[in-house]
Amino acid sequence: MNKAFSILVLLALFSPISADEQMAIGIVDFYGLRSLTEDQVRAALPISEGTVVSDDYAFPDEKARSVVAEALGVFRVELSPICCYEPHKLVVYVGIEEEQTSTLQYRNEPVGDKELPAAILETARQLETTMMAAVQKGDSGEDRSQGHSLMVNRDARALQQKYIEYAEEYRDTLIDVLHNSAQQRALAATVLGYSSNKKSIVPHLEAAVLDPDVNVRNDASRALALIAGYANENPELDIRIDAAIFVDLLNSVAFADRNKSAAVLYNLTDTRGPHVIEQLRAKALPSLIEMCQWEWGAHAWTPCKVLERTVGLSDQKDLHLKDESVGAALELLRLQAAE
Repeated sequence: MNKAFSILVLLALFSPISADEQMAIGIVDFYGLRSLTEDQVRAALPISEGTVVSDDYAFPDEKARSVVAEALGVFRVELSPICCYEPHKLVVYVGIEEEQTSTLQYRNEPVGDKELPAAILETARQLETTMMAAVQKGDSGEDRSQGHSLMVNRDARALQQKYIEYAEEYRDTLIDVLHNSAQQRALAATVLGYSSNKKSIVPHLEAAVLDPDVNVRNDASRALALIAGYANENPELDIRIDAAIFVDLLNSVAFADRNKSAAVLYNLTDTRGPHVIEQLRAKALPSLIEMCQWEWGAHAWTPCKVLERTVGLSDQKDLHLKDESVGAALELLRLQAAE
């Protein structure tokens, strides 16, 4: 699975469930546990494997999550439902921030009123519907060779190709919205990623990775992940992406931050540059270990690859050898603690 994340994983869409459809939670997985155990967290949760989710997507609201956090004595709890690792089966990721120790400094929420052109908004609406239909039919293949996604599905690809045109025609508007608007920033990041001059848009997308809105961070990081892979294949373009913020986001309580940061770092560790590896060893080993052990392989594969490189192992083709990577990482943590 060298295509480190499929369209399904890229989308990670919390799509609404129709009134005649029910889904069940098939997997509950965890991250951020340092002093707590999984059993302790499970006992405090209002959901578990087998919980049925109906048309109202009945997940705990902010107040309910606060109750769980209080019961556990932690700063924050996040629950992220992702559809679907099997037909009608959700995986729910439970993120725990035991203490308010994050050093991440998000930028202030923009307040501008600039909007994207109606053509972009309509194309995005059509693309979401078309992509979901393609994914549900198993037609989720994509071409990332140009540094952005072009699906094999003909209808979705035609809509994505419009993004290429929009990225050039509305470049200044996209950048303005991304930096300054109170709305539509996530879509601006996505469309900007289709620019022909990838190097020129990297600083704008890097700034958006520190947006206070997790959806903006998600879409900007996704665009940078694709550009990072493109940069590896085209070194003469001298496209450089700063790894530091993505190393920090591996420790975020938000699932999207971890998921997309792993995707970016998968490409930024391709050459095993010592500076990135040192940052990962110093700051992110516990997070990579727990992410590599997630049950759903589609989400565990990429952090496992990053973990292998971080501990100095050669890339493995499959996840069945991930215990070796985890064991080596745990030993490295032990040695670090002993120093």
